Amino acid sequence: MIDTGLVHRLQTEQTTTGVNRETSRPGDWSKAFAPATPPVRPPAEVLVERYVDRAMLRALTTWLPDDELWFAEIPLWFAKTPSVEGVWAADLTVKGSLDKLASVLKAWVEWKIDDRDGDIPIIDGVDLNIL
Repeated sequence: MIDTGLVHRLQTEQTTTGVNRETSRPGDWSKAFAPATPPVRPPAEVLVERYVDRAMLRALTTWLPDDELWFAEIPLWFAKTPSVEGVWAADLTVKGSLDKLASVLKAWVEWKIDDRDGDIPIIDGVDLNIL
């Protein structure tokens, strides 16, 4: 005689966990705990991140003895367009100034994209003016 309650519980378990006890080995929970696919980031976000990363490779830091601060900026004299005006940072450490500079640059880029001026300097072929 077949226990219908047991059959129902096994069918319910199979649909909720994705594990079929008939085809799974004992202790094989790989199907039940399969890693979720990572969320796909929007292309614009990826481009902005790439732009900031490429620009930060050109960042220069300078010690300001009067202020006792490290000053960081991205001179874009190498680009075909004017420099990134107003993008600079200062901190007590080089790392701190570079971290702040990356944050300021990202905010500046997002503002320029929203503003749609079309004058964001192209860095290493990354053109954010198309966004």
